Amino acid sequence: MQVVFTYDRRSVIDALRVHFMSRSEVKFMRIILMILFGLTVVGNLMGYVSFGAVFGIFMMMLLLLLIFWFWLPVLTYNKSATFKDNICLQLEDQGMAIGTRSGEHQIRWESFRNVVETRDYIYLYRNTRSFFIIPWSAFSNEADRQAFRNLLHNKFSSYEVSSAH
Repeated sequence: MQVVFTYDRRSVIDALRVHFMSRSEVKFMRIILMILFGLTVVGNLMGYVSFGAVFGIFMMMLLLLLIFWFWLPVLTYNKSATFKDNICLQLEDQGMAIGTRSGEHQIRWESFRNVVETRDYIYLYRNTRSFFIIPWSAFSNEADRQAFRNLLHNKFSSYEVSSAH
């Protein structure tokens, strides 16, 4: 099956946001900061913690949001030439060929560790930092989407469906 598409800047940045915010390290930092914020608010109300500490924790939470929600996705998009190129995928049983104006690259399915499906994209992860995203909009009809889903389900035991956008 052949799929041809061009990435849409806004939806790629949203996809990158989903990736960054779903990382376990980021989730852990968010939870720790929320607990710390709650404890400092309670401590402030009881007179044990200064307002400066509450404000400092709040600013760390805001900084974390700015970095992982705005700065990092935009920086990643701007640094990657792939997101600005026309992509031609040749999807086969043994792998896929990714064609761009700079050439074609064969990737075997075994080089990917896991797959995450969201409403708008399929994320094919090589490791925790390296992944390839394919928009569902690249498929011309639902039958092609389902055929691709079936192919991925057969290749990966770690196929995950996420409710994230």
